[in-house]
Amino acid sequence: MTLSHRNFRRLPWVPAALLGVAGLTSVATSNVDAQSPARGHHVVLTAPMFACLTKTDGTQPPEAPKSDGKKAADREEEVFFVIAGKDGRNRPVVVRSPSDGHLMVDSTGLKRIHKNLTLWQGTLEDGEHATLVVNVRERDAGDSAESDIEEAREIAAAIDNAKPLEAAVRVHAGHILAGGEGGKGENDHVGSIAVRVACEGGRIRMLALPDENSYDLKGHDKNHPTRRAFGLDGHHGDFRLVVEATEKPAVR
Repeated sequence: MTLSHRNFRRLPWVPAALLGVAGLTSVATSNVDAQSPARGHHVVLTAPMFACLTKTDGTQPPEAPKSDGKKAADREEEVFFVIAGKDGRNRPVVVRSPSDGHLMVDSTGLKRIHKNLTLWQGTLEDGEHATLVVNVRERDAGDSAESDIEEAREIAAAIDNAKPLEAAVRVHAGHILAGGEGGKGENDHVGSIAVRVACEGGRIRMLALPDENSYDLKGHDKNHPTRRAFGLDGHHGDFRLVVEATEKPAVR
C-alpha cells in the first residue's frame, strides 16, 4: 500500500502503552530504561544533505575581503538542529544535533554543504510511530543552543502521536523557541519540518510536512516513502535540507 497523508492516519496503530521500545543513544533525551533489551526496528532519522546556498544578511565567501578586516571564520554562521516530539511510546523527545556543538556554514565556501547528519534515532515496534519537529536554528549573540533545548520541551509536550501530522506543524515551533509571546530569545529560526516515522508491516515509512518558513523542493518526490527534500528560507536565508528515515541494525 502506498503511504499517503490520508491512509497514514487511518492505519490501525497499536496502543503505545502496550508496546516496548529499546534504549536510545546519547543524541536523545527521552527517559529510557538503558537495561531494556533491544527489540523492534532500530530507526535513524538523518539529514543526508544540508546546504547553505545564499544569505542576504551579509555572509560572504571566505576569500572575499571585508571592509572591517574580519577573518572568514568571523563571518560564518553557527547552525544547529533542535528536534522535539514524541517517540514510539508517546514519550517526550528533545534532541540537539550536533549533540556537542554547531555546524559552521557559509554560503559559498568549503563549509557550504554538510552530509549524513544524525538527527534522531530510536526503536519502533511494528505498528508504532514517532512524531518529531525538526527545527533549523542559527545561533545569535547573547543566546545559546541550551536555551533552545529548554524551550523545546514545550514543543515536545504539545506533540501527540494520535493527532494528524498537520497538528505538529501548527505548534509554531519557531515562536516557542523564541521564548513565546514577549520572549527574548535571539537565535534565528530558519525553518521547521514536521516528520512522522512509522513501522508498518515491518517496513519503515516516513511522512514530512514543511512549516511557514519551509517548502517542498521542486523535482523531488513528495510521495517517497522514506526520503524528502525541502527548502528553508526563514531569517533571510536559503537552505536546503534532505531528511531520510532508515532502519539500522540494533546496537547491542
